Amino acid sequence: MGFFQQARDWLFKPKNAELADLTDTSGWLYELFSGVGSAAGVRVTPLAAMGVPTVIACVNARSRALASIPLKLYRRRSDGGKEVATDHPLYWLLHDAPNEEMTSADFRRAIFANSALRNSGYAMISRDGMERIRELYPIPNHEIQEFRDPVTKKLQYRVNGEVVPARRILHARGLTFNGLVGADMVSYARDSIGLAIALQDHAARYFPNSISPSMIFSMEGWLSDPKQLATIKQEIMKRSGINGAHEPLVLQGGTKPIEVNKGDNQKGQFIEARKMQDKAICQIFGVPQSKAGIMDDAHYDNVEQDNGSFVTDTLMPDAVQFEQALNQKLLGPIEQGKYFFKFEFDALLRPKLIERMQAHKIAIEAGIRSRDEVRLVEDLNPVAGGDRFVISQNVQLLDNEGNLVPKPVDNKATSNSNTPAENA
Repeated sequence: MGFFQQARDWLFKPKNAELADLTDTSGWLYELFSGVGSAAGVRVTPLAAMGVPTVIACVNARSRALASIPLKLYRRRSDGGKEVATDHPLYWLLHDAPNEEMTSADFRRAIFANSALRNSGYAMISRDGMERIRELYPIPNHEIQEFRDPVTKKLQYRVNGEVVPARRILHARGLTFNGLVGADMVSYARDSIGLAIALQDHAARYFPNSISPSMIFSMEGWLSDPKQLATIKQEIMKRSGINGAHEPLVLQGGTKPIEVNKGDNQKGQFIEARKMQDKAICQIFGVPQSKAGIMDDAHYDNVEQDNGSFVTDTLMPDAVQFEQALNQKLLGPIEQGKYFFKFEFDALLRPKLIERMQAHKIAIEAGIRSRDEVRLVEDLNPVAGGDRFVISQNVQLLDNEGNLVPKPVDNKATSNSNTPAENA
Protein backbone atom coordinates (compact mmCIF):
# COMPACT_ATOMS: atom_id res chain seq x y z
CA MET A 1 0.00 0.00 0.00
CA GLY A 2 1.42 3.35 -1.03
CA PHE A 3 1.90 6.37 1.20
CA PHE A 4 -1.01 8.31 -0.28
CA GLN A 5 -3.33 5.33 0.10
CA GLN A 6 -2.36 4.99 3.78
CA ALA A 7 -2.83 8.70 4.34
CA ARG A 8 -6.25 8.64 2.68
CA ASP A 9 -7.41 5.65 4.74
CA TRP A 10 -6.13 7.29 7.94
CA LEU A 11 -7.78 10.67 7.31
CA PHE A 12 -11.09 9.46 5.90
CA LYS A 13 -11.71 6.44 8.12
CA PRO A 14 -15.25 6.80 9.58
CA LYS A 15 -15.33 7.75 13.23
CA ASN A 16 -16.97 5.06 15.36
CA ALA A 17 -19.26 6.27 18.12
CA GLU A 18 -18.10 3.55 20.50
CA LEU A 19 -15.76 4.57 23.29
CA ALA A 20 -13.22 1.85 22.47
CA ASP A 21 -12.50 3.54 19.11
CA LEU A 22 -11.94 7.04 20.51
CA THR A 23 -8.18 6.48 20.56
CA ASP A 24 -8.37 6.89 16.79
CA THR A 25 -8.14 10.62 16.11
CA SER A 26 -8.78 10.35 12.38
CA GLY A 27 -12.45 11.22 12.71
CA TRP A 28 -11.64 14.18 14.90
CA LEU A 29 -8.97 15.44 12.48
CA TYR A 30 -11.29 14.97 9.53
CA GLU A 31 -14.08 16.93 11.21
CA LEU A 32 -11.69 19.65 12.33
CA PHE A 33 -10.36 20.37 8.84
CA SER A 34 -13.18 19.28 6.56
CA GLY A 35 -16.27 19.24 8.75
CA VAL A 36 -19.18 16.83 8.50
CA GLY A 37 -20.98 16.64 5.17
CA SER A 38 -24.64 17.68 5.08
CA ALA A 39 -27.47 17.18 2.59
CA ALA A 40 -27.34 20.91 1.79
CA GLY A 41 -23.89 20.41 0.27
CA VAL A 42 -21.89 22.32 2.89
CA ARG A 43 -19.39 21.09 5.44
CA VAL A 44 -20.53 21.60 9.02
CA THR A 45 -17.84 22.27 11.61
CA PRO A 46 -18.24 23.71 15.13
CA LEU A 47 -16.75 26.97 13.87
CA ALA A 48 -19.12 27.07 10.89
CA ALA A 49 -22.09 26.20 13.13
CA MET A 50 -21.29 29.12 15.42
CA GLY A 51 -21.56 31.36 12.36
CA VAL A 52 -25.31 30.70 12.31
CA PRO A 53 -27.00 33.36 14.51
CA THR A 54 -29.54 30.92 15.95
CA VAL A 55 -26.85 28.42 16.94
CA ILE A 56 -24.74 31.00 18.74
CA ALA A 57 -27.87 32.43 20.38
CA CYS A 58 -28.85 28.99 21.71
CA VAL A 59 -25.34 28.21 22.97
CA ASN A 60 -25.14 31.65 24.54
CA ALA A 61 -28.56 31.33 26.21
CA ARG A 62 -27.75 27.99 27.85
CA SER A 63 -24.20 28.79 28.95
CA ARG A 64 -25.04 32.31 30.15
CA ALA A 65 -27.98 31.13 32.25
CA LEU A 66 -26.08 28.29 33.96
CA ALA A 67 -23.07 30.56 34.57
CA SER A 68 -25.23 33.13 36.36
CA ILE A 69 -27.04 30.76 38.74
CA PRO A 70 -25.36 30.64 42.18
CA LEU A 71 -23.54 27.36 42.81
CA LYS A 72 -22.93 26.47 46.46
CA LEU A 73 -21.46 23.66 48.54
CA TYR A 74 -23.74 22.46 51.37
CA ARG A 75 -23.23 20.34 54.46
CA ARG A 76 -25.95 17.85 55.42
CA ARG A 77 -27.44 18.27 58.89
CA SER A 78 -28.56 15.48 61.18
CA ASP A 79 -32.18 16.71 61.08
CA GLY A 80 -32.36 16.32 57.29
CA GLY A 81 -31.64 19.97 56.56
CA LYS A 82 -28.57 21.61 55.09
CA GLU A 83 -26.24 24.53 55.71
CA VAL A 84 -23.78 26.39 53.50
CA ALA A 85 -20.28 24.95 53.99
CA THR A 86 -18.31 28.20 53.73
CA ASP A 87 -15.53 26.67 55.84
CA HIS A 88 -14.74 24.12 53.11
CA PRO A 89 -12.09 25.21 50.55
CA LEU A 90 -14.16 23.83 47.65
CA TYR A 91 -16.95 26.28 48.44
CA TRP A 92 -14.89 29.31 47.43
CA LEU A 93 -13.27 27.43 44.55
CA LEU A 94 -16.62 26.92 42.79
CA HIS A 95 -18.43 29.97 44.15
CA ASP A 96 -15.80 32.64 43.39
CA ALA A 97 -12.67 31.63 41.46
CA PRO A 98 -11.71 28.11 40.28
CA ASN A 99 -8.28 29.43 39.24
CA GLU A 100 -6.32 32.66 39.38
CA GLU A 101 -7.33 33.65 35.84
CA MET A 102 -11.09 33.12 35.86
CA THR A 103 -14.15 33.85 37.91
CA SER A 104 -16.68 31.14 38.64
CA ALA A 105 -18.99 32.58 35.95
CA ASP A 106 -16.17 32.59 33.37
CA PHE A 107 -15.26 28.99 34.17
CA ARG A 108 -18.82 27.65 34.09
CA ARG A 109 -19.69 29.55 30.93
CA ALA A 110 -16.78 27.91 29.10
CA ILE A 111 -17.81 24.48 30.37
CA PHE A 112 -21.47 24.86 29.44
CA ALA A 113 -20.76 26.52 26.07
CA ASN A 114 -18.78 23.44 25.06
CA SER A 115 -21.44 21.19 26.56
CA ALA A 116 -24.27 22.95 24.69
CA LEU A 117 -22.51 22.75 21.33
CA ARG A 118 -20.82 19.35 21.62
CA ASN A 119 -22.67 17.75 24.59
CA SER A 120 -19.39 17.52 26.48
CA GLY A 121 -17.66 20.12 28.64
CA TYR A 122 -14.29 19.34 30.22
CA ALA A 123 -12.10 20.76 32.98
CA MET A 124 -8.70 19.75 34.31
CA ILE A 125 -8.55 19.11 38.06
CA SER A 126 -5.24 20.36 39.46
CA ARG A 127 -4.14 18.79 42.76
CA ASP A 128 -1.20 19.38 45.08
CA GLY A 129 1.14 16.76 46.58
CA MET A 130 -1.46 15.96 49.25
CA GLU A 131 -4.10 15.29 46.56
CA ARG A 132 -6.00 18.42 47.60
CA ILE A 133 -7.78 20.23 44.77
CA ARG A 134 -6.19 23.58 44.05
CA GLU A 135 -7.53 24.74 40.67
CA LEU A 136 -9.89 23.88 37.85
CA TYR A 137 -9.22 24.80 34.21
CA PRO A 138 -11.63 24.35 31.27
CA ILE A 139 -10.35 22.28 28.34
CA PRO A 140 -11.45 23.05 24.75
CA ASN A 141 -13.14 20.06 23.16
CA HIS A 142 -10.65 19.76 20.31
CA GLU A 143 -7.80 19.25 22.80
CA ILE A 144 -9.21 16.17 24.55
CA GLN A 145 -10.36 12.66 23.61
CA GLU A 146 -11.67 9.78 25.72
CA PHE A 147 -10.37 6.23 25.44
CA ARG A 148 -10.10 3.03 27.46
CA ASP A 149 -6.75 1.71 28.57
CA PRO A 150 -6.11 -1.46 26.52
CA VAL A 151 -4.84 -3.31 29.61
CA THR A 152 -6.91 -2.07 32.55
CA LYS A 153 -9.96 -1.14 30.44
CA LYS A 154 -10.36 1.97 32.61
CA LEU A 155 -11.57 5.28 31.20
CA GLN A 156 -8.76 7.72 30.46
CA TYR A 157 -8.34 10.97 28.56
CA ARG A 158 -5.72 12.25 26.17
CA VAL A 159 -5.16 16.00 26.55
CA ASN A 160 -2.85 17.48 23.92
CA GLY A 161 -1.16 14.11 23.59
CA GLU A 162 -0.74 13.53 27.34
CA VAL A 163 -2.60 10.64 28.94
CA VAL A 164 -4.61 11.80 31.96
CA PRO A 165 -6.55 9.53 34.38
CA ALA A 166 -10.29 10.05 34.64
CA ARG A 167 -10.10 11.28 38.25
CA ARG A 168 -8.29 14.41 37.01
CA ILE A 169 -10.96 15.32 34.45
CA LEU A 170 -14.28 16.97 35.32
CA HIS A 171 -16.68 16.00 32.53
CA ALA A 172 -20.10 17.65 32.08
CA ARG A 173 -22.11 15.52 29.64
CA GLY A 174 -25.29 16.31 27.78
CA LEU A 175 -27.06 13.78 25.60
CA THR A 176 -25.11 10.51 25.73
CA PHE A 177 -25.81 7.02 24.42
CA ASN A 178 -23.21 5.12 26.45
CA GLY A 179 -23.13 7.23 29.61
CA LEU A 180 -19.54 8.32 29.02
CA VAL A 181 -19.29 10.30 25.78
CA GLY A 182 -21.60 13.17 24.87
CA ALA A 183 -23.31 12.90 21.47
CA ASP A 184 -21.80 15.55 19.19
CA MET A 185 -24.63 17.96 18.33
CA VAL A 186 -22.78 19.32 15.29
CA SER A 187 -22.58 15.82 13.78
CA TYR A 188 -26.11 14.68 14.61
CA ALA A 189 -27.73 17.97 13.56
CA ARG A 190 -25.50 18.49 10.53
CA ASP A 191 -28.38 18.60 8.02
CA SER A 192 -30.39 21.23 9.92
CA ILE A 193 -27.34 23.35 10.65
CA GLY A 194 -25.99 22.78 7.13
CA LEU A 195 -29.23 23.99 5.55
CA ALA A 196 -29.16 27.08 7.78
CA ILE A 197 -25.57 27.78 6.65
CA ALA A 198 -26.56 27.31 3.00
CA LEU A 199 -29.52 29.69 3.34
CA GLN A 200 -27.35 32.24 5.09
CA ASP A 201 -24.65 31.99 2.40
CA HIS A 202 -27.30 32.40 -0.28
CA ALA A 203 -28.56 35.58 1.36
CA ALA A 204 -25.03 36.92 1.69
CA ARG A 205 -24.30 36.28 -2.01
CA TYR A 206 -27.65 37.47 -3.37
CA PHE A 207 -27.46 41.16 -2.58
CA PRO A 208 -23.97 42.00 -3.83
CA ASN A 209 -24.30 39.72 -6.87
CA SER A 210 -27.94 40.20 -7.80
CA ILE A 211 -28.57 40.12 -11.57
CA SER A 212 -31.95 41.84 -11.26
CA PRO A 213 -31.49 45.15 -13.13
CA SER A 214 -33.29 48.25 -11.94
CA MET A 215 -33.89 49.52 -15.51
CA ILE A 216 -33.46 48.16 -19.05
CA PHE A 217 -32.41 50.31 -22.01
CA SER A 218 -32.61 49.06 -25.59
CA MET A 219 -30.57 50.64 -28.44
CA GLU A 220 -31.19 50.18 -32.16
CA GLY A 221 -27.54 50.12 -33.21
CA TRP A 222 -24.21 48.95 -31.83
CA LEU A 223 -21.65 51.17 -30.17
CA SER A 224 -18.28 51.04 -31.86
CA ASP A 225 -16.35 51.80 -28.70
CA PRO A 226 -16.99 49.50 -25.65
CA LYS A 227 -16.00 52.36 -23.36
CA GLN A 228 -19.07 54.29 -24.50
CA LEU A 229 -21.32 51.58 -23.02
CA ALA A 230 -19.59 51.84 -19.65
CA THR A 231 -19.90 55.65 -19.80
CA ILE A 232 -23.65 55.40 -20.45
CA LYS A 233 -24.12 53.01 -17.50
CA GLN A 234 -22.15 55.24 -15.17
CA GLU A 235 -24.12 58.32 -16.20
CA ILE A 236 -27.46 56.52 -15.63
CA MET A 237 -26.36 55.27 -12.20
CA LYS A 238 -25.07 58.69 -11.25
CA ARG A 239 -28.28 60.47 -12.16
CA SER A 240 -30.66 57.84 -10.73
CA GLY A 241 -28.72 56.94 -7.55
CA ILE A 242 -28.66 53.21 -8.38
CA ASN A 243 -26.04 51.10 -6.62
CA GLY A 244 -23.85 48.40 -8.12
CA ALA A 245 -26.08 45.52 -6.99
CA HIS A 246 -28.88 46.52 -9.40
CA GLU A 247 -27.08 48.39 -12.17
CA PRO A 248 -29.04 49.19 -15.34
CA LEU A 249 -28.96 46.78 -18.27
CA VAL A 250 -28.17 48.31 -21.68
CA LEU A 251 -28.97 46.08 -24.69
CA GLN A 252 -27.58 46.97 -28.11
CA GLY A 253 -28.68 46.17 -31.63
CA GLY A 254 -32.38 46.31 -30.78
CA THR A 255 -32.14 43.32 -28.46
CA LYS A 256 -35.18 42.91 -26.25
CA PRO A 257 -35.11 41.31 -22.76
CA ILE A 258 -36.99 38.06 -22.33
CA GLU A 259 -38.23 37.04 -18.89
CA VAL A 260 -37.12 33.56 -17.90
CA ASN A 261 -38.50 31.32 -15.19
CA LYS A 262 -35.67 31.75 -12.69
CA GLY A 263 -35.82 30.99 -9.00
CA ASP A 264 -36.21 33.93 -6.69
CA ASN A 265 -36.40 34.33 -2.94
CA GLN A 266 -40.16 34.72 -2.86
CA LYS A 267 -40.94 31.71 -5.09
CA GLY A 268 -38.39 29.61 -3.24
CA GLN A 269 -39.95 30.61 0.10
CA PHE A 270 -36.54 31.75 1.25
CA ILE A 271 -37.74 33.65 4.32
CA GLU A 272 -40.06 30.84 5.40
CA ALA A 273 -37.24 28.31 5.01
CA ARG A 274 -34.93 30.36 7.23
CA LYS A 275 -37.65 30.63 9.87
CA MET A 276 -38.22 26.88 9.80
CA GLN A 277 -34.49 26.24 10.26
CA ASP A 278 -34.34 28.68 13.16
CA LYS A 279 -37.18 26.76 14.80
CA ALA A 280 -35.50 23.40 14.14
CA ILE A 281 -32.19 24.57 15.62
CA CYS A 282 -33.96 25.87 18.73
CA GLN A 283 -35.64 22.48 19.13
CA ILE A 284 -32.29 20.70 18.80
CA PHE A 285 -30.69 22.82 21.53
CA GLY A 286 -33.75 22.81 23.80
CA VAL A 287 -34.03 26.60 23.75
CA PRO A 288 -37.35 28.45 23.27
CA GLN A 289 -37.35 30.75 20.25
CA SER A 290 -37.88 33.78 22.46
CA LYS A 291 -34.65 32.93 24.31
CA ALA A 292 -32.83 32.89 20.96
CA GLY A 293 -34.11 36.36 20.13
CA ILE A 294 -36.85 35.19 17.73
CA MET A 295 -39.86 37.23 18.76
CA ASP A 296 -42.14 36.92 15.70
CA ASP A 297 -45.02 35.21 17.53
CA ALA A 298 -44.04 36.17 21.07
CA HIS A 299 -46.37 37.75 23.60
CA TYR A 300 -46.32 37.98 27.37
CA ASP A 301 -48.10 34.71 28.14
CA ASN A 302 -46.08 32.39 25.92
CA VAL A 303 -42.78 34.12 26.78
CA GLU A 304 -43.49 33.54 30.47
CA GLN A 305 -44.32 29.91 29.73
CA ASP A 306 -41.13 29.60 27.66
CA ASN A 307 -39.08 30.90 30.57
CA GLY A 308 -40.50 28.26 32.90
CA SER A 309 -40.04 25.38 30.45
CA PHE A 310 -36.50 26.53 29.65
CA VAL A 311 -35.59 26.31 33.34
CA THR A 312 -37.28 23.01 34.14
CA ASP A 313 -36.68 21.14 30.84
CA THR A 314 -33.23 22.40 29.78
CA LEU A 315 -31.30 24.13 32.56
CA MET A 316 -32.24 21.88 35.48
CA PRO A 317 -31.20 18.59 33.80
CA ASP A 318 -27.83 20.15 32.88
CA ALA A 319 -27.44 21.48 36.42
CA VAL A 320 -28.23 18.11 38.01
CA GLN A 321 -25.70 16.37 35.79
CA PHE A 322 -23.02 18.94 36.64
CA GLU A 323 -23.82 18.78 40.37
CA GLN A 324 -23.37 15.03 40.37
CA ALA A 325 -20.14 15.31 38.37
CA LEU A 326 -18.81 17.77 40.95
CA ASN A 327 -19.83 15.48 43.82
CA GLN A 328 -18.20 12.49 42.13
CA LYS A 329 -14.90 14.09 41.07
CA LEU A 330 -14.26 16.77 43.73
CA LEU A 331 -15.52 15.13 46.93
CA GLY A 332 -13.88 12.10 48.50
CA PRO A 333 -15.86 8.94 49.40
CA ILE A 334 -16.35 10.10 53.02
CA GLU A 335 -17.16 13.69 52.04
CA GLN A 336 -19.83 12.58 49.57
CA GLY A 337 -22.00 11.51 52.52
CA LYS A 338 -21.57 14.87 54.25
CA TYR A 339 -21.43 17.47 51.47
CA PHE A 340 -23.07 18.16 48.12
CA PHE A 341 -23.05 20.87 45.44
CA LYS A 342 -26.27 22.55 44.42
CA PHE A 343 -27.43 25.26 42.01
CA GLU A 344 -29.87 27.80 43.48
CA PHE A 345 -32.78 28.16 41.04
CA ASP A 346 -35.02 30.22 43.32
CA ALA A 347 -34.58 33.44 41.36
CA LEU A 348 -35.44 31.81 38.02
CA LEU A 349 -38.44 29.97 39.49
CA ARG A 350 -39.88 33.06 41.17
CA PRO A 351 -42.87 33.35 38.77
CA LYS A 352 -43.99 29.87 39.90
CA LEU A 353 -43.20 30.51 43.55
CA ILE A 354 -46.59 32.10 44.27
CA GLU A 355 -48.42 29.10 42.80
CA ARG A 356 -46.37 26.69 44.92
CA MET A 357 -46.89 28.71 48.09
CA GLN A 358 -50.65 28.77 47.54
CA ALA A 359 -50.68 24.97 47.14
CA HIS A 360 -48.54 24.54 50.27
CA LYS A 361 -50.85 26.83 52.24
CA ILE A 362 -53.86 24.72 51.31
CA ALA A 363 -52.06 21.49 52.23
CA ILE A 364 -50.97 22.86 55.65
CA GLU A 365 -54.37 24.31 56.57
CA ALA A 366 -56.12 21.09 55.54
CA GLY A 367 -53.82 19.02 57.73
CA ILE A 368 -52.38 17.13 54.74
CA ARG A 369 -48.79 18.24 55.33
CA SER A 370 -46.83 19.67 58.21
CA ARG A 371 -44.77 22.83 57.91
CA ASP A 372 -41.52 20.86 58.01
CA GLU A 373 -42.68 18.62 55.17
CA VAL A 374 -43.39 21.70 53.07
CA ARG A 375 -40.06 23.27 54.01
CA LEU A 376 -38.19 20.14 52.94
CA VAL A 377 -40.00 20.20 49.60
CA GLU A 378 -38.86 23.82 49.21
CA ASP A 379 -35.30 22.83 50.17
CA LEU A 380 -35.53 24.66 53.52
CA ASN A 381 -34.41 23.47 56.93
CA PRO A 382 -36.88 22.21 59.59
CA VAL A 383 -37.95 24.57 62.38
CA ALA A 384 -38.95 24.00 66.01
CA GLY A 385 -42.50 22.65 66.19
CA GLY A 386 -42.69 22.38 62.41
CA ASP A 387 -43.45 18.67 62.52
CA ARG A 388 -46.85 19.21 64.18
CA PHE A 389 -49.97 19.25 62.01
CA VAL A 390 -52.44 22.13 62.10
CA ILE A 391 -55.95 22.59 60.77
CA SER A 392 -58.03 25.69 60.11
CA GLN A 393 -60.54 26.51 62.87
CA ASN A 394 -62.99 28.24 60.53
CA VAL A 395 -64.37 24.97 59.15
CA GLN A 396 -67.98 24.27 60.35
CA LEU A 397 -70.52 21.56 59.60
CA LEU A 398 -73.75 22.18 57.65
CA ASP A 399 -77.00 20.31 58.04
CA ASN A 400 -78.97 18.82 55.16
CA GLU A 401 -80.64 22.18 54.52
CA GLY A 402 -77.34 24.07 54.38
CA ASN A 403 -77.64 25.71 57.80
CA LEU A 404 -74.74 25.90 60.25
CA VAL A 405 -74.73 23.16 62.88
CA PRO A 406 -74.23 24.70 66.34
CA LYS A 407 -70.95 23.79 67.94
CA PRO A 408 -71.30 21.51 71.01
CA VAL A 409 -70.86 23.25 74.36
CA ASP A 410 -67.84 22.15 76.36
CA ASN A 411 -69.27 21.88 79.92
CA LYS A 412 -65.83 21.41 81.41
CA ALA A 413 -64.58 24.58 79.79
CA THR A 414 -67.70 26.43 80.97
CA SER A 415 -67.24 25.29 84.55
CA ASN A 416 -63.61 26.33 84.53
CA SER A 417 -64.61 29.79 83.36
CA ASN A 418 -66.71 30.53 86.51
CA THR A 419 -65.56 33.41 88.71
CA PRO A 420 -64.06 32.71 92.15
CA ALA A 421 -67.09 34.25 93.81
CA GLU A 422 -69.45 31.86 92.01
CA ASN A 423 -67.27 28.88 92.92
CA ALA A 424 -67.34 29.94 96.54
